[in-house]
Amino acid sequence: MTTKLKAAKTIMLLAAIYNIFWGIVISAYPQIILFGNPPTDFLLIILRCVGMLVGVYGIAYYFASKDPVAYWPLILVGFIGKVLGLLYLARQIGPLFLLGKRLERYDLACAFRVDNLQAVIKQLNKNG
Repeated sequence: MTTKLKAAKTIMLLAAIYNIFWGIVISAYPQIILFGNPPTDFLLIILRCVGMLVGVYGIAYYFASKDPVAYWPLILVGFIGKVLGLLYLARQIGPLFLLGKRLERYDLACAFRVDNLQAVIKQLNKNG
């Protein structure tokens, strides 16, 4: 077995553990990522679903860690999800950084909602 293959197996196993851990945590305690904001029933349901999906990715990564060459499509799907997630995050909070404003915990939680982005920018301009 090559060094690169061993490294790929190790990375995928670590990704599996990480995703399964956070999938369980977010599914069981979704309010921990609300930054102290009041939860709604709908939001808690959505976050639990996200936790479930993260955990399922962890299971896929576990299988990919056994044979990364055979399970390359699972790795590709995970990679695409990470890239798209980062692009979405940049789209949502990028304008706030361009304004040179300091982000508070509420601002970050609020910025993930498209309809709240303008309200966050307006509030930062008023406070800044």
